[in-house]
Amino acid sequence: MNHGRGLTASLAPYPTFGDRSAVRNISLDLQASHKMLMLLEDASANTESVLDLIPGIFLIVNESHEVLRANGAFCELIDSPPEHAFRFQLSSLFSAANWALFAASMGQIIQPDVDGNVIAFDVELTLAKEGEKARPFHWVLTRLDMRNTGEGRIVSVFGQDMSWPSSGKA
Repeated sequence: MNHGRGLTASLAPYPTFGDRSAVRNISLDLQASHKMLMLLEDASANTESVLDLIPGIFLIVNESHEVLRANGAFCELIDSPPEHAFRFQLSSLFSAANWALFAASMGQIIQPDVDGNVIAFDVELTLAKEGEKARPFHWVLTRLDMRNTGEGRIVSVFGQDMSWPSSGKA
């Protein structure tokens, strides 16, 4: 048995170190890819900064109602750092009746066969840190069509505290 023949045949399409132009082209491709990656990372950081400046609650939520991304207003609302907001169960912020309304709206918007991808409604949010005092919120849910379905269907959630209309406070 000649094990080397299969290995040699599989390496044949790749340039050898003697082929300087091919190596140079690979080097240029790697440099261009690195530059694009750096630009994407900068753009992502800028987007994160903008999201944190939104005065209302902004979330990315999966179909299991877990928070995947939260802005600063949400973290302030739950009185936790951003790392504790990841996988936060959204249902814990609502009374049972209000959660049923919110969850039904989520269920409606994540269906791909539903016309339109935005739903707006008002449902009160209950905050344990305020002694279960309910605050009126206006919610806008938007279905996000993603190629990567590892988290299931994804929804962006924007919530505006209606008890603070002039200050825009979340």
